[in-house]
Amino acid sequence: MATDLATLRGQVQTDLDDAGAATWATGEIDRAIRRALREYSVKCPYETDGTLTVTTAGRERSVATLTGLCGVERVWFPYYSAEPDLLPTWVRFEMRLGSSLFLLSRDSPEVGDKLRVYYWKAQTIEDLDGATATTLPVEDEDLIAKGAASFAALEQARAAIGTIQVSGYTPIHWREWGQRRLLEFENGVREAMGRLALAASGTESMAQGGHGRTR
Repeated sequence: MATDLATLRGQVQTDLDDAGAATWATGEIDRAIRRALREYSVKCPYETDGTLTVTTAGRERSVATLTGLCGVERVWFPYYSAEPDLLPTWVRFEMRLGSSLFLLSRDSPEVGDKLRVYYWKAQTIEDLDGATATTLPVEDEDLIAKGAASFAALEQARAAIGTIQVSGYTPIHWREWGQRRLLEFENGVREAMGRLALAASGTESMAQGGHGRTR
C-alpha cells in the first residue's frame, strides 16, 4: 500500500525521535516533507501521458490541459486510439513559452487528429497539498522521509541557536545529524535517477525477464 501524508509524517517524527511532536510542529514536518519531495521531483519526476485532440488546425498545440506539466518527453503523432497496436510515430517538437508545443512533423495537424504526449510532472503524496494519490516508487518512500528529517533537523539547528532546548540537543548536534542524513538523501536520489534511467532504456526490463516497470 502506498504511503500517505500521515504515514510519512509518522516516519519522519520517528526518525527525529520526536513521536510526541515536542520539538517539531506538524506544519514544520509537512514543510520538510514538501521540500524533500520537491528536491526528489526535480531529479526524478513522475512520467505520465495524455491525449490531445486537435480542435483547430495548425502546428502549435496548447498543453494547458496536461495537469501539472513540468516538461514534455515525447510526442506521438498522429495517434490512433482505436488502433493501439500500431507502432508509435514520434515527432520532433519545440516548446513555446512552456504552454504550447510546436510540432516539427511532416504533416500539420488537422481538426480531429490526436496527439499522445508523454510528459513529466511533480511527484505527489496522498493528502499533501490536495493530492489524491502517491506517485512515488514504493522503494523511494523511505528516501523522502530521510530527506524530510534532514531538512527538519537543519532548520532546527538554525532556530535553536541561542535557545535552551528541552531535549538537551544542541544546534551543533542537529546540524551534524542533519548534514549526514542530507548526504544519504542526496546519494539516494542519485541512485533513483540511475534506476529510472535504466528502466527508461529498457536495460532493467530485460534484466528482469522483459517486464516493464510496475507500481
